[in-house]
Amino acid sequence: MTHHPDSALLPADTPSSGGERGEPSTGAPGVGRLIGLDLARGLAVFGMYAVHVGPAPAQGGVIGFLMELAQGRSSALFAVLAGFAVALITGRRTPKTGLAGRQAVAKVIIRAVILLALGTALTKTGTPVVPILAFYGLFFLLVLPLHRLSAKPLALIAAGWALVGPQLLYALKPVVGGRVFLSYGQADGPLSLFFTGGYPALTWVPFVIAGMAVARCDLTATAVRIRLALTGVALAVTGYGGSWLAVRLVP
Repeated sequence: MTHHPDSALLPADTPSSGGERGEPSTGAPGVGRLIGLDLARGLAVFGMYAVHVGPAPAQGGVIGFLMELAQGRSSALFAVLAGFAVALITGRRTPKTGLAGRQAVAKVIIRAVILLALGTALTKTGTPVVPILAFYGLFFLLVLPLHRLSAKPLALIAAGWALVGPQLLYALKPVVGGRVFLSYGQADGPLSLFFTGGYPALTWVPFVIAGMAVARCDLTATAVRIRLALTGVALAVTGYGGSWLAVRLVP
């Protein structure tokens, strides 16, 4: 069980009655709640529990299939939610500016520092799993310079990084994999966080940026939600289909 999310990273709640972090409220309780966000959180948490304490995927059958689905994918969902959290803090659809903007940036930095500290402490306990908290802390810091961008440039950056990052990691990992500096418990300190750890920033940050892009969209519009759903299906088919073809066609 090395690929798992940590529940401490759940994004900040949207206000239940609207406000600048949720959708415009008409005065009725719960109008501003992003129900889909809550459902995604719940799915990520259940996936986390499945990875931590659930049966092994190797047992097969329906249970084994569900356990296999949770492996790694719940961590990826938490990363997307982390990006959504950054957008919520910094102004969701309209990034905050001035004093409010600086305060929002400070909040993200404080969260990142806390996650880095907690992740480091947890790693040093010698836990048999790979804590993800420190990685998420680094992700927060890496995406913070992008917090004023709109959905389209964020989506383009996420897509470009997702295409280039894994290739770059493949090229660099043999170079940095054998080095150790600033020992980080079971990992290699900054090298682990960026390149050699269980959740290297070079390949995981696109999930966070994608979450920011989704948060910048008008999620009250049915057409937008349909486009997001279709995009997700298309990406899943492309990713898994491309992997299937590569495994079978590339010698």
